[in-house]
Amino acid sequence: MRCLIALALSCYFIIPVSSWGAGNTVELTMNDKVIQAELAMTEQSRARGLMHRRVLCDDCGMLFVFPSADKWAFWSKNTPLALSVAFIDSAGHIVQITDMKPESTETHAADRDVIYALEMKLGWFSRNGIATGVNIKGLAGKFAGDSK
Repeated sequence: MRCLIALALSCYFIIPVSSWGAGNTVELTMNDKVIQAELAMTEQSRARGLMHRRVLCDDCGMLFVFPSADKWAFWSKNTPLALSVAFIDSAGHIVQITDMKPESTETHAADRDVIYALEMKLGWFSRNGIATGVNIKGLAGKFAGDSK
């Protein structure tokens, strides 16, 4: 029994969000819901995204920070997780939320220019009452222009 508990705990600590990417995370708040988001701020980390991951904690995600505002697009090729992506403007407001099927090359583009995107487990935004128009605290202006 002790071995199983130790194995379960070691598995939990082997797969922290920060171990998959550059190791930088940020705490974000939406409607009093706090999450930890791994930062994807370089071209390489944005291209890799959440590819090949099978585990993502309930209140963890990945924040994509782009070098400029544009109609950025996402797909989930090589990503076994079903995800929801929130497209976010430079003021930190969610302007669109889209669901993505796992392992799909279907593209999901922002309807208007955005500078951030936040990927979470499929349905996370709706389960937590987060919709378009919600402002994300801990984000606006903090990373813009830092993604070189």
